[in-house]
Amino acid sequence: VTFVEQAPAAAVQLRQNLQLLQAPPSTWQVYQGSAERFVQQPAQAFDVIFLDPPFRQAWLPKLVPLLLAGGWLKPHGWLYMESENDLSLEFTQGYSLWRERQAGQVSYRLLQVAAIS
Repeated sequence: VTFVEQAPAAAVQLRQNLQLLQAPPSTWQVYQGSAERFVQQPAQAFDVIFLDPPFRQAWLPKLVPLLLAGGWLKPHGWLYMESENDLSLEFTQGYSLWRERQAGQVSYRLLQVAAIS
């Protein structure tokens, strides 16, 4: 599991919580920095990516195309994201929208990447 957290205090808390849970250090890493900077590194393909960025800061329109085009998800991998209800996202080819719902003022979407042929 890779956690990406921009706030230094929250990154420290994540590490402490993982240690408290006795999660083996070889099974996780906490990257302290912006998600935009993280995805500029060479991609490592994941089975599942969860995105829950701060609302009203336009992170998803920046990050989703980088993740989908940059090899960050394995074929048939899943991308789950949460956003404010009024955020409009346009998706390109290469994946399908499996579910989209609203709960209160939050929208969530679940996408699956198509297989590479």
